[in-house]
Amino acid sequence: MTKYGKIIELLLRDLFREISIILPPRERTGFLQLEMQIGKSRPFGKFGLGEMIDFFSKSEIFSLLNNFLRNTIFNSNRLNDINSYRIDQTHYDVEILKAEVDNIRKDVTSRRD
Repeated sequence: MTKYGKIIELLLRDLFREISIILPPRERTGFLQLEMQIGKSRPFGKFGLGEMIDFFSKSEIFSLLNNFLRNTIFNSNRLNDINSYRIDQTHYDVEILKAEVDNIRKDVTSRRD
């Protein structure tokens, strides 16, 4: 899980960086407010995976991307599932089943159009 979690973290960080460059000012302001709410005084670049998932789940980034790309590859429900596994493993020492890890791997490595 740790390896895939790190991959997801890096992808979300890069995705946010790329998106923030092209966002209209009005939407960028909304994302900055959400960033301050979630991270307090820390910028998005310093967020951990859980905070990033929280940010992406609460923001409209995936909707914007799906509209722009005209597909549904980005889905916050997938991130929320992954985060649930991460929380269980990290904070409650719950063993993740192989089938759950395989689902995480699929979400990280496959593209759905």
